[in-house]
Amino acid sequence: MPEPTVQIRQVIEFPEEIQQEIRQAQAKWEWRQEQRNQRGNSWQYSWEYAPTVPGSFVPVTPPWPSPVAVAIPEPTLPMEPDMPATKLANTFLVGCDPEMVLVKNGAIVNVANDMRHEGEVGWDHGGYVVELRPKPAKSTFTLTKRIHTLLKEHPKLVKYESEKWKSGAVFNGTGGRQQVTLGGHVHLDIPSRIPHNSNRFYYEAYYTPALDRVTKYFEELDLLPKMESYQRRENGDYGMFGDVRTNDNRLEYRTMASWRFDPETTFLCLTGAKLAGVDPELTLDTLKLKNICFSNLEEWFQAFKTKDADAQRVCEEVLSKGQKGLVADPEKDVKEVWK
Repeated sequence: MPEPTVQIRQVIEFPEEIQQEIRQAQAKWEWRQEQRNQRGNSWQYSWEYAPTVPGSFVPVTPPWPSPVAVAIPEPTLPMEPDMPATKLANTFLVGCDPEMVLVKNGAIVNVANDMRHEGEVGWDHGGYVVELRPKPAKSTFTLTKRIHTLLKEHPKLVKYESEKWKSGAVFNGTGGRQQVTLGGHVHLDIPSRIPHNSNRFYYEAYYTPALDRVTKYFEELDLLPKMESYQRRENGDYGMFGDVRTNDNRLEYRTMASWRFDPETTFLCLTGAKLAGVDPELTLDTLKLKNICFSNLEEWFQAFKTKDADAQRVCEEVLSKGQKGLVADPEKDVKEVWK
């Protein structure tokens, strides 16, 4: 007869100041969750600021107020329905905020006076970078379609039809801001299951290595722009492997270059990040560093094909083109490719 299994749970006593920090963080998290449930939205609004009068924002400090913070209205665009959960391997939402620059005559157009900082289409890097922040979805194919809707129909982008839209990892130009680094950040809404004060260590131990491995494959196979990705790391600490942020039981993975230069690359990278979150162990076991090759990447996606509709679509419609058919070209004009 087998010996009974005994689970031992270690109890950690935090100092009072740490416990106070955890309690405050928990109160803030619960307040945010309540607001999100009322809105039915995630990650689209800035919860650090609440408007007082139109166009005016003031910092919010504890205790967090009960009134709902109202975001400045945005144009209502069609919302693609998400895929049924029964067809997906993941139970968590996937979000993103890929970056690009608008280029005119070799110089970056600063959009700070024309766009909001927050919202589904907004600026970053002082106005030199445009970010897309589509509503998250469990299906990465749905998320890709939502990106397409923003690119083609958002009024703040339509007016820049004459400019070139550049993504990738780096832009070198002329004018006031000559170089900008770009990222394709992916958000995985995966609970950490451990105290708020230590959740970063949970993500780094279980998920970050798998996400790094997928990114390494994409770069070495030049599915993400290999040379630009190297250049971005050489010029600073942006895009380093293991670059993550964690808050509110969400992992933001920040290492990938901006994959927005092609819809197939977008779908491939979002799905790859999602599957790494579904099964980190299988990811590390299959995608060996000693033998980085396209067939290994195909085998890994194939392992999810019968469990996940996104993985099946990647295998049949994207990877079927072969490595040469998927080589990254970050010089593509985003608006032309996504027509």
